[in-house]
Amino acid sequence: MSSVFYVCFFRYSVKNQFQLGFKVPREGNVKIDIINLQGKIIRTLSNKKYSSGVYYLTHDCTAEPTGVYLCKMELDGAFVKTEKLIIEK
Repeated sequence: MSSVFYVCFFRYSVKNQFQLGFKVPREGNVKIDIINLQGKIIRTLSNKKYSSGVYYLTHDCTAEPTGVYLCKMELDGAFVKTEKLIIEK
C-alpha cells in the first residue's frame, strides 16, 4: 500500500449527495472536515480509527448552500491533505 493519502469526490445521481473516496496508508485516526472559505468547520464527516485501506463515505449536503468548500483530512492529528469541493444544487 502506498504512503499516499488521497481523496476523490463522486457526485451521486441523488440530488444533494456526494461520495467521498479516500485511501488510508496506515492504521490511525482519520478526521475529515468540510470547511467554508472563511475557515469555519461546517461539518465533520469522520473522526475515528481506520485500518489501512480504501474507504467511501456518503454525505448529504442538503444543509450546505451552493458554493466552494475545502475538505481537510488528517491522519493521527497531522495535517495530510486538503481538496477543493464544489457543492451545486
